[in-house]
Amino acid sequence: MCKFWKKEKCNHHFKELKTKVSWRFQVWNSLTRKRSLVGIYIIAAVLGIVYLTQTNLTATIGYQIKDLENSIDKLQSENGRLTIDCLKLQSMDQITAAAADFNLVPAGSQEIVMIKNSNQIAKR
Repeated sequence: MCKFWKKEKCNHHFKELKTKVSWRFQVWNSLTRKRSLVGIYIIAAVLGIVYLTQTNLTATIGYQIKDLENSIDKLQSENGRLTIDCLKLQSMDQITAAAADFNLVPAGSQEIVMIKNSNQIAKR
């Protein structure tokens, strides 16, 4: 063996022992315990942030849905009240009372007058 074996980490005398190390083996050997732990901590931190963000968004949307449901209930009750008011205003009692307020008189009998030379009809 060569005296520089440890420095060069190769064997110049035996060509068959000189092998190319695969990239997987290099990656696996380059990982140390500290690097692995740092990687695990980074992954855990990223997953924790994603979890908190999604939980916060879900809670915010839940509050918005609750507010919208409350506004729907208010609008439905107001719609019912307005429908009842509309029906009251359209009743005959209300119409006759409004006619008296405007000094309107009831219409009498109607006569239809035909003109001989024309096809026109007039009401009196």
